[in-house]
Amino acid sequence: MAAEPISYPDPTPTTIKELYGSAFRCAQPECRKPLYRLINETGDRVLNSQVCHIYGKSPSGPRWIEMDPEENRSASNLLLLCRDHHVEVDDYPEIYPVEVLQRWKKGQLEECIAVAQAWTGLTDQEVDLILSSITSEEVRSDALLRLIRAVATLRLASLDARQGPAAVARAWKDTQDAMRRAPVGWDESGNSVYAALSPVRNNEFKLALEAALAAARDGLKPLVDSAKIELAAVRVSHPGVSLWCDWTASAVSNVLTASEEWRLNSSLQNDAQVAEAAAELDRAVTNLADAAAGKKDVEGPPEPEEAVEEMLVPMEDPMIVHRELLDKARPHSRVDSLAYDAELRSELSVAAILAATIPETFSNLAIGLQATAGLAASVAKNADTQEVLRLISGDKEIRPLCVATSMLAETYRQFINTERSHFATEAEKELIELFASQDWASSETWAGNLVNGRALFGPVAFLTSMEHVRETLGEALRRNPNIIELLVVSCATWRQQRRSDDPSQIDSVVRVYADLPEWFPLEVTVSELGKPGLNGLASRVEEPSNAGFSTLADQLLALRQARES
Repeated sequence: MAAEPISYPDPTPTTIKELYGSAFRCAQPECRKPLYRLINETGDRVLNSQVCHIYGKSPSGPRWIEMDPEENRSASNLLLLCRDHHVEVDDYPEIYPVEVLQRWKKGQLEECIAVAQAWTGLTDQEVDLILSSITSEEVRSDALLRLIRAVATLRLASLDARQGPAAVARAWKDTQDAMRRAPVGWDESGNSVYAALSPVRNNEFKLALEAALAAARDGLKPLVDSAKIELAAVRVSHPGVSLWCDWTASAVSNVLTASEEWRLNSSLQNDAQVAEAAAELDRAVTNLADAAAGKKDVEGPPEPEEAVEEMLVPMEDPMIVHRELLDKARPHSRVDSLAYDAELRSELSVAAILAATIPETFSNLAIGLQATAGLAASVAKNADTQEVLRLISGDKEIRPLCVATSMLAETYRQFINTERSHFATEAEKELIELFASQDWASSETWAGNLVNGRALFGPVAFLTSMEHVRETLGEALRRNPNIIELLVVSCATWRQQRRSDDPSQIDSVVRVYADLPEWFPLEVTVSELGKPGLNGLASRVEEPSNAGFSTLADQLLALRQARES
């Protein structure tokens, strides 16, 4: 069997003259560009076209099939196009298959006959120029194709090679986090003291990470060298795209640099520098290919950025930030000598809004709404009179209401048995007024309170009476039975459920009515639960935490029956 040809031979000079002698314009039906452009001042003509193969000239070319070499270079397999359409036709062979180009060729010949115009009398120098352009385009296309393949290989390999260092870094960080899950004590200023990895253990992780990075670099170096070699060939074959070649060369080098470094102070689970470098390389070579194809509006290389010494700041987990903020505030609850920190108090007011979304389970007691509000009160205990009064007034305006109630209640607890108990009296007054001013029959009043609803009513019941809160809620329910689901869901407690296969692990948290606060309007609620039409209420609470309403209703009915028995 004969070996597959690397490339079919070029057309003969006679074939080139035959082609131009039977065509006038670019074969693309809507293109009006002549095959030669005339210079008005001199009357000279400049070549404005190229020879396109209908069936490709080489196996790497578009629309290639194995065929007789003489047939491949015959006039019947050749088409004259302007440069732009030649590039487009060869770049998108699936859009321009053989059948389309053959129709174009037929139309080109028919137009030539109709207008009785063609480009005859080509000189030997013109024929040589046309033939050299065929070879040049073939070399150019192959060089660019090899570069694109080399870059794609490097890009995919760099992403895969990052998995090794990522695994080491993740293990290092997980070990550090495990050491910080609980403080081992606190110092004389009330600051938490945590255990830390020993220098020996830290060094072991550091050496393992360095080894993984070195292995990644060594694996990628041959691919980087290969890409640079192919890029050098493109520089020679495409002298007009040197700027894009520079961009691609820089991007190739940046992939290797990113692969052999690790930002130790970044979020180790979300390290993105290699992915970013790989994406930039893909962007650079894509625009290089477009520029080489003569496309318009090609994106230019980016402006060089000034060197920045500091590392990128990663996006942080809001719960990690919340915990760290509370840890920062805890010394104020342990000692009485710390000065008021206005900035920290402001941050805790905002953090309390996040805490309103945290279920008050046993494992969340240290970070929940009551804990956050309590720390806010501790931070403010040494503020001056004007500042404390300003904080009380501001806390009353915070929403959702469970946050305002908790902040005022914790301020009351902070000052009630101190020499500054008048602040507790002020917080008590504002809290009672806040409760009394709300329309509890309106569903809007309950917005944002479903997770920590008990925080709305417990403090008010303590400062006024259980009966006062119970009657207020019962009257609201009579006025608008549609709030029953909001009431039932928000006033339940939270319970952790552990995994049956591993009791040390929490599987989920659920709402329950294991007990019932005295301020809860049980009689009115049970009465409303027994009325027809309740089944349509479930859709009225949009928050996903209402999923257990029917179960909670059953629990309330059971509690009611238990009281009667």
